[in-house]
Amino acid sequence: MASYIILNYSVEDQAAFAAYQKEARDYVLSGVLDFLVYEPKTEVLEGENVGHQTVVFRFESAEKARSFYQSKEYQRVLPMRLRSTSKHFAILVSDRVI
Repeated sequence: MASYIILNYSVEDQAAFAAYQKEARDYVLSGVLDFLVYEPKTEVLEGENVGHQTVVFRFESAEKARSFYQSKEYQRVLPMRLRSTSKHFAILVSDRVI
């Protein structure tokens, strides 16, 4: 069952965010099954504390998504993203057959 990590945030410090991207890029791309969405101008349909940028990654399973997010490698660079953004959230969702 595929699972997705959805990140949303507003970039506040472009230089610091660029440093995060540089540090995170190789690890992110090696651990993600598919990099599905990068939307720098997210259209907010509902809610108030939503950032302007959204990223969606697809993984083979929820376990692989959690492993990626909780890994030492990602946890090392995560503070860089958090410091350079506001209104950030990360959620994990999985395909479900209804």
